[in-house]
Amino acid sequence: MILLLLILIILMLVAVKYPRGRLDWPYDRSTSFRIFFSAILFILILYLIYLVNLYVEYPSSSTMFRIIVGIVLAFFIAAGVLFPESLKIAPHE
Repeated sequence: MILLLLILIILMLVAVKYPRGRLDWPYDRSTSFRIFFSAILFILILYLIYLVNLYVEYPSSSTMFRIIVGIVLAFFIAAGVLFPESLKIAPHE
């Protein structure tokens, strides 16, 4: 329900900014479709995050902290093994 209200508010804001519809809209048809589908994808991702948070029981915060620290430590070890002389973004002169 909140999602529908949010979509309605966004559409009302667009309608206020472009009152004559297509005549005031500055984008062509393909850009309009890209904007529309990007917004739909964003809303779908938010809804999926909501569903995951609704039905998944997460472990305690100390367990999550240990998992995150382990992943970060593994990332640093892998980066140290794969790039022993560090990442050289630009050559030194």
